[in-house]
This record gives sequence, C-alpha cells and structure tokens, in this order.
Amino acid sequence: QAGGHTRAFGCNFPKDKIADVVKTLTMELKSVPRDLFAEDDKSNFKCLFKDAINIDMYKMLESFEPYGHGFEKPVFATDVEVVKAYRFGKQNNHTKFILKDNNGDQREIVAFFEMRDFRPGTKLQVNYTINWDNWEQGPGARIQQIFIKE
Repeated sequence: QAGGHTRAFGCNFPKDKIADVVKTLTMELKSVPRDLFAEDDKSNFKCLFKDAINIDMYKMLESFEPYGHGFEKPVFATDVEVVKAYRFGKQNNHTKFILKDNNGDQREIVAFFEMRDFRPGTKLQVNYTINWDNWEQGPGARIQQIFIKE
C-alpha cells in the first residue's frame, strides 16, 4: 500500500465499535504519567539532557520520519540553570549558553536572534528537538532550540 512510513499503521473495525475504540484509547492515554509532559505544553516531553540528547534517541526519532503537519517532531523540555551566557555575531544578536539541568549535566546551545540578557543562576525551561550535525565539536546529536521560557 502506498504512503506512510515504516511506523505507520491502519486498522479496521465495525462502525458500531467506534465509541468503544475512542473510549479505550482515551483511557489508555490517561494512564501515561503526566510528569512526562511539560506543564505548559502537553506535547513537550519533560526530561534531563542525557535522556534526550544521545545517539539512541536521535536514531529512534529518525526512524519515525517523515515529520510534518499533523505528525510533528517531538519537542523536549528541560528545566535548566544558566551557567554562562554571552552574545555574539556581527550584530551581537545571537546568544551562546552553557546550561545545567537538574542532574548537573551541562550543555552548550546557541539561540539565534536571542536578545534577552540572562545572568548566571537564572532558572529557565528550554524547549528543543534534536538533530545530527557535524558542527564545531564533531559529529553528534545536538539541540535544535525551539524557545526559552523564563
């Protein structure tokens, strides 16, 4: 059958069972622990850096491609503390951060066109997805920053 991807599936069931299927799926989804999701956006998975930014997670996410409208790439949310932040670029309009999660794991991220001032010790939530790249530190799974919430 054409379309979809390797993780896509379809199913058939009698029309008179639609209500039962919806009820069962709703009950199953309610059993997913709420602390896996960021408080302000139920589509963001709350985690530590080490749980999201690694080759195994990257490969798993890649296996679910293609992403697009109606099937968005998962977004992770990590509570962090600013260790260091400084602006750079020709117009001084980007910020490079060193952020520490609640487990003490530090990561460097670049926030393009981020003009807010962040002092060391500032508590933030960074929402991101991950990509593979070969930038500066060599090949690896890296944060693709979506937004930063104070």
